[in-house]
Amino acid sequence: MLDRQRNNTPVVGIPRALLYHRYGMLWSEFFDELGVKTVLSPQSNREILERGSAIAIDETCLSNKLYMGHVDALIGKCDAIFIPRYSNYGRREGFCSRFEGLYDQARNVFRDTPQRVLSCNVDVLHHHSEAQAFEDLGKALGFSGREARRAYH
Repeated sequence: MLDRQRNNTPVVGIPRALLYHRYGMLWSEFFDELGVKTVLSPQSNREILERGSAIAIDETCLSNKLYMGHVDALIGKCDAIFIPRYSNYGRREGFCSRFEGLYDQARNVFRDTPQRVLSCNVDVLHHHSEAQAFEDLGKALGFSGREARRAYH
């Protein structure tokens, strides 16, 4: 859980890659509704790609390398980096396994840094709806379930 005091709101970093382009508005609005400050990584560029390629596992795909570059760009600029885990929205609505593994991959790649990583788990087949994932995320930030549900809706 991140420390949340009245005058010390946490800052959450959001990598501007992969699922950000589909869900970024949801994530930003959720944090904004809770009064949590956010910071985005820069737009993708050669430097971010080269840095991600240098630190990611050799066999990983280009999009994962780019993502790791975006995470790296946020190191030290926020209290926690938001890396959600999306598995599925039900039968026949699954995601590529890379979206399930991003959180674990980033924690492993950046294990020697003090940077905290924040996640939520969307896996409808295992009874983790998106709404429940965001309620749990809000609680991890120190908010009540009611506050988190309001922010999500």
